[in-house]
Amino acid sequence: MRGVMLGANVSLMRALPMPYVESLRVFVRIVELGSITSGGRDLRLTPAVASKRIKELERHLGGRLFNRTTRSLTPTEVGAADVVDG
Repeated sequence: MRGVMLGANVSLMRALPMPYVESLRVFVRIVELGSITSGGRDLRLTPAVASKRIKELERHLGGRLFNRTTRSLTPTEVGAADVVDG
């Protein structure tokens, strides 16, 4: 059963464009670590590149994923739903 799930996930990953998948990885890591800098650094990306990936993902999905201020970063309802629904 586990092999079937892995096979399905691999097929799904092949069907999605790589920049989209990479942007999703960045998004999830930023949510988990709480900042663009930390999430980017964990994935060996500069904060500028991590931020660019989030902007690309927001453009692709048609909405903001984070509420950003100079002191905090919190997922919007759309962003939180994307993480929970995975």
